[in-house]
Amino acid sequence: VRKEGFFLIRSLTSLSERLSNPTRTRTSHAKAALNVLIPLLAGEEGMTHKVQEVQGVSVGALLRIVKAASRLISPHLQLLVTGLLSAMSTLEPQALSYMQFHAASIDLTEEQLERLRLQQVSQSPLQEALDVCLDAAVGDTSSVP
Repeated sequence: VRKEGFFLIRSLTSLSERLSNPTRTRTSHAKAALNVLIPLLAGEEGMTHKVQEVQGVSVGALLRIVKAASRLISPHLQLLVTGLLSAMSTLEPQALSYMQFHAASIDLTEEQLERLRLQQVSQSPLQEALDVCLDAAVGDTSSVP
């Protein structure tokens, strides 16, 4: 059952990615799909769900959708950025948390630890999604007077 569930998730994620991509779907349809998908995946039913597997699947799907939709995500930037930043802190590797509490005993300075943390975050797929959000925000001049 679990194997079939993952097959279904993969299929739905692929379909959602295609529906959100304005080069593969009409822009009006892509926007409509994003209006449903982003609140679902970035909200309590997705990235902030209490079940870790649901969080992981939601983050993976959201990353693919954000990349595919590109600038069409602008109406959802507040929800996306908030959710992605929250996921960055929630999904931070436990090894970094352990090292923070035991930095002195493993001869690691706070500065070294912060460099490790920054390196890990900058190479994260979540950072890629935040970069897409930044591009969408820069490209969205509708809120500029």
